[in-house]
Amino acid sequence: MGERGNIVFIHAPEKEGAPERRIYFYTHWRGHLLHEILREAMNHKELWPAGFGNLSGTVRESCRWYDASYFARVVFCKLVEGDEGGVLSFGIDVDRTLPDYDELHVDVEKKAIRQVRLDLIEGASGRWKGVAEVTVATWTFDEFASGAVKVALDDGADLGVSP
Repeated sequence: MGERGNIVFIHAPEKEGAPERRIYFYTHWRGHLLHEILREAMNHKELWPAGFGNLSGTVRESCRWYDASYFARVVFCKLVEGDEGGVLSFGIDVDRTLPDYDELHVDVEKKAIRQVRLDLIEGASGRWKGVAEVTVATWTFDEFASGAVKVALDDGADLGVSP
């Protein structure tokens, strides 16, 4: 079975020296579409009500790139689009669900997105202590949203498709 994937929102540590905080958005059937889903969310545009602050209605403002909580909600809504009332196939957690594809890490503070491969660490134990995160590619928000993304997949990646 394949298709599982995570989009991970990275948040600054609560205090200096503490680990970064993370929120994982999990999909069971759309892992192979994570790049497209995230790009679509980043380019979401909606009209602002008349007199709504000093916002211009540009893409960066309407999809809320600079407001982590709103931007995360826009991304999750795009992830579950068409299955909003369902109880299967999607989740939100503070720990990852085993992905079949590289993860996408979204750092709103740094305005960067990383494609991260999880490599097993030989001899390590524990659910997630036994993996190393390897950055495969990095983009700015502008690069990713504009479509400059070139998806990098390992030759041995399990694409969830039987021969």
